[in-house]
Amino acid sequence: MKKRLICMIASSAILISSIFTAYAEEPVASVEQGSLVVKVKKELGALAYPVDVTVTAYDKNGKLTYLDIIPVGTDGKLEFQFYNKGISGDYTFYFVGGTISQTATLNGFIGEDYWVNYVNTVTSLTEGKDAVNLKSTVMGEANLGLDLTEYNALATEQDKDNVFNVMIADYSEFQSAEAVKLAFADAVNFVKCSASGNAKGYYSYAGKALNIPAGTDSEKISVLDEVSQKAQNAVFSAMNTKIKTCSGKKAFANELKYQTLYTVIANAEHYNDVKYVMNAYVDAGILNVKKDMSPEIYKSLMNKNFTSESGIKAAINEVSAPRPSGVGGGVGGGGGGVAVPIPSQASDIKEPEPIKSTDGTLGGKMRFSDMEDAKWALDKVETLCEKGILSGVGDGKFEPHRYVSREEFAKMLCSLGGFEPQAGEIPFNDIPKDSWSYPYICTAYKNGLISGVSISQFSPRSMVTREQAATMLCRMINMDIEESLGTFEFDDDSGISDWAKSAVYSLHSKGIINGRTSKIFSPTEAMTRVEAAVLLFGAGEKVIWEKED
Repeated sequence: MKKRLICMIASSAILISSIFTAYAEEPVASVEQGSLVVKVKKELGALAYPVDVTVTAYDKNGKLTYLDIIPVGTDGKLEFQFYNKGISGDYTFYFVGGTISQTATLNGFIGEDYWVNYVNTVTSLTEGKDAVNLKSTVMGEANLGLDLTEYNALATEQDKDNVFNVMIADYSEFQSAEAVKLAFADAVNFVKCSASGNAKGYYSYAGKALNIPAGTDSEKISVLDEVSQKAQNAVFSAMNTKIKTCSGKKAFANELKYQTLYTVIANAEHYNDVKYVMNAYVDAGILNVKKDMSPEIYKSLMNKNFTSESGIKAAINEVSAPRPSGVGGGVGGGGGGVAVPIPSQASDIKEPEPIKSTDGTLGGKMRFSDMEDAKWALDKVETLCEKGILSGVGDGKFEPHRYVSREEFAKMLCSLGGFEPQAGEIPFNDIPKDSWSYPYICTAYKNGLISGVSISQFSPRSMVTREQAATMLCRMINMDIEESLGTFEFDDDSGISDWAKSAVYSLHSKGIINGRTSKIFSPTEAMTRVEAAVLLFGAGEKVIWEKED
């Protein structure tokens, strides 16, 4: 009904204006046409008051191809855009409304038939692997509106020719002229990164060519984003060479997919690297092994070179038999960027019927069976468990040397400070609202204990570094920094971020935090669970519990 009414208005307006006013033909002020979207700007002249202008367009055969009623202000400027499905040729535009009665012509208008023929030509050239004619066809089409900035910046003519070889390698057919533009831009960026050996640059640009989810709970983050920085660097180091020989995006993605699996295992910084990448590959249906195997199995695969799935399976079989409790206490140390999986089955929940330690030594009964090489912190871990601030990871284990994720540490802070976890609104878009950690992160953020790695990202499953943990804890206990700073300085002071120095040295002066050695703090290395326990205990003993008493 609405369309019928518009047509009636347009027809009446054109008929009336043709009786009283002769059309003064003038050119359309400005027309931009690329693909099938046409943008028209028209100066109608100053108006005494705003009016509604009926705009119609007819092709050379007199067929109506566009009709709309557009409000125009007193400045007389009219702008609109439309999707042209007409045939190519000369077009006439009519502008009618109030006292306005104008017409304008456009000669050689590009219609849908033109672009259909163009797309068919490009498709036939890619299917025929005719890079020479593909280049002349794409580059010769001025109406396509290509952005040639990056293309012209390519170092050599061979690089420019490679753009069209990449288009041929990655595309066989196109659905629209816009698709040709996107393919061209994609190929330019691939060649740019290939020429410079910058696999990481193309990986980021391409929306993560490795299309493997980071575990079952997130289908948007690539697994490569969730392993340690050391493993990531190793993958890209290998791919920087590979990308120079890859014919295009598809070949690169295939190389990256398998290169990631084998390279992460060979360069794992912690067994969680191995566990995470293997679980993701199992979820993606690429690797046929069990998920969530024992830590001993993942540790046995660390830093080994594999080139096939059969090799991985053989190595798993060698260590698949259960080992006695307490064997393999974990890996200490740390490094940048490792992601820590959510503890199995929301791990940090109180365990049933804990076995109390009697004297804080291994001679008595212990709550956890894997504290053999962390007995120096046994009493602190036990105290925190008694107070409900920490708990194990299931099966009577504490995993003292596993790294602590940022979301886990947020929960630890809430527990230590007595904050009741409550869900709310936060600016981070990488934490699902149904995640176990969401209320803890909301609470910690609301109380000013934590901040994100960017405005919109918290990176919940990335490791918390030692300097990050010190800063978060310092915020929570609200320490008077100026009074607590001393003259002591770690040998690696230059490696401590400026934003973290006051917190690190304040906590150190109070005896709450120490370095990995007496003189080395290791600010950017991962904090382990046993280190976090000692840190939380120190804050509790010297600040929080003292106030409570």
